[in-house]
Amino acid sequence: MTRSLSVLAAMLLAATLSPVARANDSMARVGTGGIELVKSADVRMASELLEISQERIRVTYQFVNEGRADIRSTVAFPMPDYGWNPGMSMLSQNDYPLRPFKVLVDGQPVPTRFEHKAMLKGRDVTAALRRAGLSDLTIFETFGCDREVCDYPKAVQRKLEAIGAVEQGFPQWRVTETVYWEQRFPKDRPLRVEHEYKPLYGQVYTYPYQQNRWVPPEDRLPPPAKHGEDAVCLDEGARAALDRRMQREVDAGAKLLMVMLKDVEYILGTGRNWKGPIGDFTLRIEKAKPEEIVSLCFPGQARRIDARTLEFRAKDLVPQDRLVIHFYEVIPER
Repeated sequence: MTRSLSVLAAMLLAATLSPVARANDSMARVGTGGIELVKSADVRMASELLEISQERIRVTYQFVNEGRADIRSTVAFPMPDYGWNPGMSMLSQNDYPLRPFKVLVDGQPVPTRFEHKAMLKGRDVTAALRRAGLSDLTIFETFGCDREVCDYPKAVQRKLEAIGAVEQGFPQWRVTETVYWEQRFPKDRPLRVEHEYKPLYGQVYTYPYQQNRWVPPEDRLPPPAKHGEDAVCLDEGARAALDRRMQREVDAGAKLLMVMLKDVEYILGTGRNWKGPIGDFTLRIEKAKPEEIVSLCFPGQARRIDARTLEFRAKDLVPQDRLVIHFYEVIPER
């Protein structure tokens, strides 16, 4: 292993990469403080089909307005945050704005808008960055940097350092964004809303078998991530399946094993902003390869649709805050 790869491996062994999140629709209002999610007393999410893979997330909802009149509201969808990354490691594939983001209502595309904020240690520093002399293009897209170097005018640099926005010349703020659109919920018929986009994913790996020997058991598998305060589980069935797969590859003559973990996160909890539980919920998970092993914390038993697809179904679901799906792959070298 080269030195550069060794350094990268050490970084990746420490933890899964940047937390990534995406979310259920929620009713919202746009005010002076930005988009605020609010609870609907009349609009119910009758069904949700959530399809997740490493290449695509597609969500299809059926909404029913149980009020006495049509309802017009802003609908908001919080997006993953992102920051500047020099593009020198695997981290860079997890740090960029999600594009494109498609919204269809009853099969027709609808125009959307984005709200952006620059956040630094929990503070909104958008106005401060503008006062320091940065343009919105710099704040929200380029960060004033190319692949490896950030170049600010000296006067701007001093102002950025004064508010802690740069350290050792590199930007420290992250961008949060929310996509939103105006929506009418008719009182006399269901409304179908669809999203589709390419997700970000965390990635980490370990080498459980190398130089004809096993590493200690506790170091064999990439550790499940912690997303915020939520520990993400590796269930016993998945752990046993990974142990069997690794042993089978060693028995077949593998000289080196890598276990690659990719995790995709989706925020379900905003679905509680609609009236009542989600009436008919379906989660469909598609593996990139049949041999991948999937692990997640979700109630119920998965049904195998085919070699790559698992499905969970639930009635009257009160959604958990976060759904994190782990995709494990055992990669041998012979």
